[in-house]
Amino acid sequence: MEDNLFDKEISVLNGVSKRRATLLQSELSLVTLDDLLHLYPYRYIDRTRFYKINQIKDDNLAYIQIKARVRTISEHGVGRAKRLNVIVADDSGVASMVWFGAVDYIKRRLEIDREYIFFGKPSFYNGVLNISHPEFDIPYFENNLNKPKVYGVYSTTEKLNKAGCNTKFIAGLVLGMWKLVYKNIQEFIPTEILKKYQLMSLAKALYNIHFPQSEPLLREAQRRLKFEEFFMVQLSLLNQKNIRIAKNKGLVFPILGDKFNTFYEECLPFELTNAQKKVIKEIRRDTLSGIQMNRLLQGDVGSGKTIVALI
Repeated sequence: MEDNLFDKEISVLNGVSKRRATLLQSELSLVTLDDLLHLYPYRYIDRTRFYKINQIKDDNLAYIQIKARVRTISEHGVGRAKRLNVIVADDSGVASMVWFGAVDYIKRRLEIDREYIFFGKPSFYNGVLNISHPEFDIPYFENNLNKPKVYGVYSTTEKLNKAGCNTKFIAGLVLGMWKLVYKNIQEFIPTEILKKYQLMSLAKALYNIHFPQSEPLLREAQRRLKFEEFFMVQLSLLNQKNIRIAKNKGLVFPILGDKFNTFYEECLPFELTNAQKKVIKEIRRDTLSGIQMNRLLQGDVGSGKTIVALI
């Protein structure tokens, strides 16, 4: 990867003012494009299903998505109490979309007798389906990038939401960042390992973790990134082991001694299992190697770890 590009501050992205950049740093530790690239959604919303208005019987559903045509647009109240009420309909019934803020902005984006996709949490008022502050048209996924069917939800805080940095805003930042960096994402896991474990490429995994094209691709992306995390931990441990072996010599114990032999052959009141004998032999080889031993003895409760440690 080009370090200079990934090390650029997120303020290079559209919509990130100095104030927002400071807030994103303090609230989410987002400083660079690389930080944003690795800010993964904490959950996902399936946008593949569309409901008919008359299919929604109660408000127990977390989110719904409908295709409906705008019938009327009306404003109610004044000042801070001002709200926008939009009546929409499909071939099964009528619903009400309500906004209590940004009334003028929303009003400019809606047209009478035009069909939209509305998405939000359902509720009912006087028996009529209502959605407060629904999303519609999702304008930030464009420019020849396939629209995802499963949408990521990013962590935010109250301070971020008040500053307009909600999950939709962060998704927009991630998309803007992606357009800048995706050509520079380089694979670092060897090809033979990718093939052996049937892992998708890093670039494809990062794209699908942010903008899943399907649920199976999301699962593949998660598997690849989890594998990568464990792979790097193993490499780190192996590197530490090699450094320890190269720098630190171990004490050699060439003779077991009479006490050990007497205990093992005459005092041990039971026969060791094959697994216990195998581990003891491995430990014995380590004590003769001249290399520092670093072992974790692992087993179920009652499997005999204590007697192996004693011996």
